[in-house]
Amino acid sequence: MRKNRSRVKTLTKNKRGAAEDIFFVLALLLLFSIGILVIHYGYNEISPILRQKFAEPGIADNFNETIQETMIKGEEASDIFDYIFVMLFFGLFLGMMLTAYLVDVHPAFISLFLIAAVIAIAISFPLSNAFIRFNNDSPANMASSFAALPMTVHIMGNLPLYAIGLTITFIVVLYAKTRRTDGF
Repeated sequence: MRKNRSRVKTLTKNKRGAAEDIFFVLALLLLFSIGILVIHYGYNEISPILRQKFAEPGIADNFNETIQETMIKGEEASDIFDYIFVMLFFGLFLGMMLTAYLVDVHPAFISLFLIAAVIAIAISFPLSNAFIRFNNDSPANMASSFAALPMTVHIMGNLPLYAIGLTITFIVVLYAKTRRTDGF
């Protein structure tokens, strides 16, 4: 039993700057982009119906002003979804670069990293195609959501190029940094 605990500890500790971070980032970007689109679409579909229902006399007369303010705030929030996605993308990118910089890696491991990076880039093609297919096969009235989120559509449509750039930057940060001799 004790041996299994120590094995689990070694598998989970010191995973900063690992190559599997690229897989995590790619999957998270796909899930988050589709989630943003679905939420944006759902809100834009429900919002006019709710406005119409609450505008009828006798329904929520006491709360009409609050409901209208809430609807306006919801529209403002759905307008910034595109910026949220871009901030998530660059936040994950900068986080990976920071953790890669903080980890000292022996140059002998570059071959393993390159294998993982090639696999990650290969996986980015189907992820990008899944997003594009989601875009193309979605209902016609969902096109307004795609039009409202141009940066999200651009990043996900060109995900393999961003994965290549991420990998190159990751390699540069991991292996081209100067070795510190002071032990930190």
